[in-house]
Amino acid sequence: MQEGAQVTVRDETDAVIATGRLSEGKVTESGILGDCRFEFIVRDVPEAGFYTIEVSHRGGLTYSAEELDGLSWMVAFTLGD
Repeated sequence: MQEGAQVTVRDETDAVIATGRLSEGKVTESGILGDCRFEFIVRDVPEAGFYTIEVSHRGGLTYSAEELDGLSWMVAFTLGD
């Protein structure tokens, strides 16, 4: 992962409905070797029943609109080694 990697949001029809970019990574103290945390904001996301959020072609995670409402529209992804 690196700063500027694309974040893609798709709706239930698999159409791209919004995009964003990762911010600069910040090293955290958690984990054996430390972790790097990237934040992103995707603006102007239109209403849909389901959303698939993907960072840099790493596979998307799908959420219903209700799930995202319950998460205050804040999601977290973890990439393995």
